[in-house]
Amino acid sequence: MNYLLLFIFCLYFSFPGEEGRRKYDILKDLEIGQDTGDENYIFARITDIAVDSKFNIYVADGKEYRVQKYNEEGKFLKTIGRKGEGPGEFPGPPKLIEIDAQDNLYVYSRRKMIVFDVNGNYRKSFPIKLAINDFKFDRNNNLVILAYKNGKIFHIIDRNGEIISSFGEEFKLPERYNKYKHLRKLRIPYRFNILENNLYYISPFEYRVYIIKDEESKEIIKGKSKYYKPVTIKVIKGAYIIFFQQYSIFIINKLMMIYLTTEFPCGVVEFFENNRYIGSQKIDSILVEMDKKNRIYGFDNSDVPRMIRYRLKEK
Repeated sequence: MNYLLLFIFCLYFSFPGEEGRRKYDILKDLEIGQDTGDENYIFARITDIAVDSKFNIYVADGKEYRVQKYNEEGKFLKTIGRKGEGPGEFPGPPKLIEIDAQDNLYVYSRRKMIVFDVNGNYRKSFPIKLAINDFKFDRNNNLVILAYKNGKIFHIIDRNGEIISSFGEEFKLPERYNKYKHLRKLRIPYRFNILENNLYYISPFEYRVYIIKDEESKEIIKGKSKYYKPVTIKVIKGAYIIFFQQYSIFIINKLMMIYLTTEFPCGVVEFFENNRYIGSQKIDSILVEMDKKNRIYGFDNSDVPRMIRYRLKEK
């Protein structure tokens, strides 16, 4: 295979009457990934991305059972973890990764959290008793997980995996999902984000964006989008398979960007100012992270898997 460099051609959409409002472009800033040469720059299947306080980039490779660390300019620094059951090893693919306030790396793998220090050295691991969709750290460095338990969907856990407190009400199932009411995972969102200690998430059933502040939930955006897809269920060989649309929420001052996956590997970013829609842009990757410089990180697993960093430019 030959190295393939794909350039992102962005299309901008706006609703009628929106021409006088602010519009933005999301432009490619950095790319890591190749199909030949140094194996430290070759990915098999990217599952998540995280960024520490010094803007080092961590890329989880679910197929290779490892996390690759790069500096801000994209230079390889270290490989963290490997497949196995021992200390510092991943019993399953590294599904989710996050960085805490001390720049420790947390890796979620098959109901287990594995922790590494800022230098990539193994520190500890502990079990996660719930099947989680996502996890983040809040402003106080509390570990918050997204999972269903006793009608609540968010849980603060300690560094041994024990629940300290729970908040956020489960979603009520629309009538069309009644035959799946035994599937508790339907009642929680796909993922969430914490920004300035406010927690943001989207309903799995309709295009509604919620914010939790001081553990109270409030709807801030309600509308229709041709890109939004509600959760679906398929029965395959007697097993129920739940399909969530992937999404991410990013906020810069009064600007909210909601990323929704469309047809793999493409997605769309919808822009809102003061919770009012101002336009959208197609993106050829899955967006998952934003750093303190307001750069957005995503990945594309088609053809040559690669990590892509973007910057926001006002038009």
